[in-house]
Amino acid sequence: AERFLEAYYLRDMATRFSLTFYDARQQWEDQTIAYQGSAEAFFAEAQKQANDRGIDATVDSFDSYFAAFHRFSLEDCKRQYGEYTVTTEAIASAKLEGAALDSYRQQQLGAIDAKYIDADAFNAVTEAYQVTVHIRIDGEKKDYDETYLVNVVLHDSTWLVVSHSI
Repeated sequence: AERFLEAYYLRDMATRFSLTFYDARQQWEDQTIAYQGSAEAFFAEAQKQANDRGIDATVDSFDSYFAAFHRFSLEDCKRQYGEYTVTTEAIASAKLEGAALDSYRQQQLGAIDAKYIDADAFNAVTEAYQVTVHIRIDGEKKDYDETYLVNVVLHDSTWLVVSHSI
């Protein structure tokens, strides 16, 4: 939950997507392609934006876009905050079990398109928590301080995010 929130704020999409239970990356790519008309059209637009902003990047795949966007975001954070540090800390957690877990499962299965989530695997989850995560960005110019909820499940010995309040 802590790593996910840091990746979210630093726009590290590759890490963020790798920490989700469902295929958030494919969902994002499909939505982007639907909006732009094709992956190639998206890459061309992202490349144009990078060129217009003087960003040294080659955007010819989603992976190259994620890497360039993350580098740009880190530079943008430095412009906003000056030298900074990011700290995330889980400050509370509540186990979801029984009827609360069943209700959460049904809610998420209704919210996430079935082609992006393995419903059988999700229904087999027995460990789930709602984690309260505090993020703090301490910067030379300004600070940021906020708390969010991140819902995680244990799947194949790995904690993965299913939803969040961001």
